[in-house]
Amino acid sequence: MKDSQLDLNFLNEEKYFNFQFEDWYGANIGLKGKGRKFVLENLLRIHNEWDVQLQKLNYEYYLAVWLYDPRLELSEIVCCIDSKIDYYENEVFLESKKTKNFVPDNFRPFEHQLADLSWTRKVDLEATFEWEIEWPKEQYGSNKDYFTHQRFYKKLKENSYRVIENEDGKVYFRLMGDVWIGKK
Repeated sequence: MKDSQLDLNFLNEEKYFNFQFEDWYGANIGLKGKGRKFVLENLLRIHNEWDVQLQKLNYEYYLAVWLYDPRLELSEIVCCIDSKIDYYENEVFLESKKTKNFVPDNFRPFEHQLADLSWTRKVDLEATFEWEIEWPKEQYGSNKDYFTHQRFYKKLKENSYRVIENEDGKVYFRLMGDVWIGKK
């Protein structure tokens, strides 16, 4: 998979580099059977290849598998250096309030390879922006689509996991599952 090669020039310029399956293979890569095996097998392979390359550079780096569960297709390998390390270590995801350990046996036949990493549980959130909620009715394809979306947005506002407000308006976050951060 040439598309998964670590781009050291990009890493040195931007201080981060990542490979996300959905970017290359789409959201319908598959969460079961061959698709699931493909994602897990390549997450581990890419992580190991990048780790070997980064060790040769002889400087501090962050390298992790971000394993989304159940949204496996969003899983990625993330690498950063220098000023970005603290951000990726501490700020990208919210801590999970639930106490649950990573269970490698849930990811057979890769449980032994996954058990070689240390795992931290974070929260997988999906953002919906206020401008999406306020999208004009006339812009929808049909009244049915408009009312379907409005019902969804009403529930989202009532049951959001988190809401933040910034200069662009409110952002509503709904809980989608876990993100397991795996590092050596």
